Amino acid sequence: MNRESPKLLAADANGKIRDIPYLEAAGMKGGLFFKLDPVELIKLPFGSRLFKLPLRFPVGRDTRSGNFVSLKGYLAVAAFISPGFTSTHSVAYRERGRPAGLPLFSYTACAFYKDDFYAAAVRVDSARCHDPRFIDMAAVGRAIREIKKTFHGNRVVAQLARCALIYGCPGAQNFFIGRYEGPLPVSPECNASCAGCISRQASGRCRGSQPRIRVTPFPEEVAEAALFHIGRVKRPVVSFGQGCEGEPLLRARVI
Repeated sequence: MNRESPKLLAADANGKIRDIPYLEAAGMKGGLFFKLDPVELIKLPFGSRLFKLPLRFPVGRDTRSGNFVSLKGYLAVAAFISPGFTSTHSVAYRERGRPAGLPLFSYTACAFYKDDFYAAAVRVDSARCHDPRFIDMAAVGRAIREIKKTFHGNRVVAQLARCALIYGCPGAQNFFIGRYEGPLPVSPECNASCAGCISRQASGRCRGSQPRIRVTPFPEEVAEAALFHIGRVKRPVVSFGQGCEGEPLLRARVI
């Protein structure tokens, strides 16, 4: 085996991630497996996370036979890459039985290569607004505590706090530290049925990764949050219709 070949990553029963020396890393597209070429990989971007996938065996390429094989007794490992990057391959795995659907995150193929973690992805946006290197989470936490006191009971602010802390939304995080665009969630309902909706999955086969606001806020709550953001940000923008809410035009009267 070429020592520079990207190696398969796998997690044991305790969640410890290790590389498998005799299996080359693989990726998946449309249910088909592909060997990951080093030129297709980048170092795991700052702020990315590694996930273990329950009831899913990792698949790698056996260097002796050249075949793609499942690694029994381990769980597949995927990368959730930072904003600004797009996956080129999903993690390669085979299911054990009929496992429940995974929440709608980005399950990017990853590998151990040159003594570091790599991912099958490309950078598509170099803007700083959603780059986690420029978002101080300690400052976000402090701002949330203060702003929730100031706007006690404001349901738009409360939803943005959940988005910032629980779902890791950089747009919501920026709202609290006074940067760039201020997202304003207003609609718990939608008139579309998108297969990849991250905020609601009616089929039950998988879970949305970022649930919507549960109620329709009052116009005063929306205006309060919007004017607060506009009043303290240079060249401010507020927006409706994030992927994590319903169709804002269904709440046109509120807006």
